[in-house]
Amino acid sequence: MSDGPVAAPDDGEDPDLTGNAVVQLRGLSLPVDVRFADRVGRRIERRALTNEFMEFAWALPVAVLLELLRIPGEMLRAKKRVNTESGN
Repeated sequence: MSDGPVAAPDDGEDPDLTGNAVVQLRGLSLPVDVRFADRVGRRIERRALTNEFMEFAWALPVAVLLELLRIPGEMLRAKKRVNTESGN
């Protein structure tokens, strides 16, 4: 056995993925069942939907708070408009 550096493969693959064990395991792959693919797809969709709900749950209170903070400014601007219109 040689303790020297391993030569890089010519086809551009990662040297860690071209080991003998990986080559042997490539032949052991099994066809994927349609039910498994559907189950994984549904799980991904559920997580994506949950993510959307959580984003909405955080965005809604922030939007409400910003609107509540904007109310006093709008009231002051409306008062100024009424005062300038009545002064003319």
